[in-house]
Amino acid sequence: AMLSSDKIRIQYAAKQSRISNAYKKWIGQNNGLRILNALEVKRDQEQKLRDTGRDNAARLQNFEKAYQDLEKYQFGRDLFIEYYYYGPEFLRFAQRIVPLVNNYEKLEASGELQAQLDDLKGATSRHFKDYHLATDKDVFLALSELYAQYLDRSLSTPMVKAFMGNETALNKLADDVYTKSFFTDESRMNGLIDGFSAKSVKKIKKDKGYLLMEELLNNYFDAIRPGYSENQGAINSLMKEHVIALEQVFPDRVFWPDANSTLRLTYGKAEGSSPRDGMIYKFYTTSEGILNKYVPGDRDFDLPADLVTLLEKRDFGPYATDGELRVCFTGSNHTTGGNSGSPALNGDGYLIGLNFDRSWESTMSDIMFDPDRCRNIMVDIKYVLFIIDRYAGAKHLIREMTLVSNKHKEKPESEVAPMLN
Repeated sequence: AMLSSDKIRIQYAAKQSRISNAYKKWIGQNNGLRILNALEVKRDQEQKLRDTGRDNAARLQNFEKAYQDLEKYQFGRDLFIEYYYYGPEFLRFAQRIVPLVNNYEKLEASGELQAQLDDLKGATSRHFKDYHLATDKDVFLALSELYAQYLDRSLSTPMVKAFMGNETALNKLADDVYTKSFFTDESRMNGLIDGFSAKSVKKIKKDKGYLLMEELLNNYFDAIRPGYSENQGAINSLMKEHVIALEQVFPDRVFWPDANSTLRLTYGKAEGSSPRDGMIYKFYTTSEGILNKYVPGDRDFDLPADLVTLLEKRDFGPYATDGELRVCFTGSNHTTGGNSGSPALNGDGYLIGLNFDRSWESTMSDIMFDPDRCRNIMVDIKYVLFIIDRYAGAKHLIREMTLVSNKHKEKPESEVAPMLN
């Protein structure tokens, strides 16, 4: 759909990117765990715990039961999140009107109704600006089928059961929602808002889009989340004892600190990697790589003409390192989601880069960290300064900074990228 028109591409660019990034991360994460043989490592660890005493063996057995009891609720929760929060947009949009439906008489009596309707009018305009009905319908059909297929039947709902394994029923519901529902058409929604009354509330309560939203949401809070919370709570209780046992059985192992709500620091070197046979990554990239990837007019690899000219001139000034303009570098720091923008400091505490990603081969590091394989990715601060100074021409920002020259001779593949020469 995004390739069919520029309008749809723009409407769905951020939505598609968010989903695509997560999907690619999970592929890399699974590949990394397989390469590290993570399951066997964990199984060996558990067997050593079993061999150390009856208490540990019993606890692991309790863990197994707790995870078995959790499984259908965990899967139900995951399915709900993917379907409701990342699936057809009319579901989340319909939820916005719930306060009006539930509190109509109270809002009307207090004189607050019009303000609520005005807010909803603005939300409607913003929502439909990036909404394409045919695309949303395709998403609804695809995800509804998967949701009905994989959700444990004991956690299902009447509307979902009605189209479970029944393509005709699902198509009929989709046609109803996308041709009649207030929440899939801007003009229908605005008409509802403009003439909102007690009759409007009754109409909403018969709207198939609203009914599905309400049923899914209530089912999650009434059936799925309580079971998930109860079983996850049992696992959390067991985990406290489990960690104590791990510290006793594996005294030479380094354990994570109790550091909630404190400043976290991660340490490493700027170094390359060799994630696969025959593949060697050095620890930095340069502006040559930007020009090598440049494809004029391409949606992913186009560049501003001024930047191309600037890089081709190779006039990097004080931001060069041995005649090159370094762009990014990798390190063996253990980073995770939320570390984008974190400062990278050298041994003297000077800012040398900004963290923004991990290599694809490193995404399993949240579960199992391997310093020989895992690499975080940082933009070199000298490239940032080059863009600020030479490309953007914001020299006043440069004048406000204190720039420190590199005092240490760089050691290839081991030291961080130097500061200004």
